[in-house]
Amino acid sequence: MQGIFRHGDSIHLRYRSFGSGPRTLLAFHGMGQSGAAFSSLGTVLGDTFTTYAFDLFFHGESSGLNEPLSKPFWAELLRRFLAEKKVERFSVAGFSLGGRLALATLETLYDRIDEVILVAPDGLA
Repeated sequence: MQGIFRHGDSIHLRYRSFGSGPRTLLAFHGMGQSGAAFSSLGTVLGDTFTTYAFDLFFHGESSGLNEPLSKPFWAELLRRFLAEKKVERFSVAGFSLGGRLALATLETLYDRIDEVILVAPDGLA
């Protein structure tokens, strides 16, 4: 399933959902990709997780961000998304560039996160 989460008048965060498991996984893709990169998770993890795979801003079909993405704004955007989906606890996964968003999510919403999965994360030595 595909959807767009709207924040205010201009921010549109595109996501895809895969699977229907009782746990929630937020997935963030790498450079030049979109949330579709995680489509196989529905097959592999779909009984365990409902995965929300986002199109990062300036990739895919998310739009409306006209300035650098700040951690406080990112946290607020995710809090509102999670409230709309009625999600209290969740895990995060990030590939490459998406690893930065996964870590920003961990830093700001750490008390709600069960697991963090980083695959070839950008910026870590």
